[in-house]
Amino acid sequence: VPSYPSLFNDVADIYVENIRSMDYNFYGIVGIATAGIPLATLIAYKLNKPLIYVRKESKSHGTKRDVEGIFDKNSRLLIIDDVITTGSSIYNAILKIRKYGGIVDRGVVLIDREQNGIKFLRENGIHVNAIIKTSYLFKVLLENKCISCKEYKKIVKYISDTS
Repeated sequence: VPSYPSLFNDVADIYVENIRSMDYNFYGIVGIATAGIPLATLIAYKLNKPLIYVRKESKSHGTKRDVEGIFDKNSRLLIIDDVITTGSSIYNAILKIRKYGGIVDRGVVLIDREQNGIKFLRENGIHVNAIIKTSYLFKVLLENKCISCKEYKKIVKYISDTS
């Protein structure tokens, strides 16, 4: 999406609208490597909030940190990612943030692949809002004749089998 600036801006606006409707008080926005970082950057800018991001691996030079950005211990942070599948990447990022004293118990993703990621995180005390579910997305694609009925049924079966 970042390769299409107008679409990228529209997607970020959807996140911002969702976040504002949450009535959730937080200090900053956390992005997850890789796709979550550009999204979190634009969202943090639009909300005038500090940006924190989590690396997949610690740097081998400089600070050698796996979390970049400034926040105080016990700062409440909101985590952002593009897609949730199993929830493991969000969960692992939250564990890294907690190592530095940050509090993360809420998040927002654009797409829920409906493979139990939301449930896994909820069971671990983390509530994630998904803006859209893949089942709805593919239903819209079917209704707009972007995919065939056969493709749709195959996708629905895959979602059902993996959730």
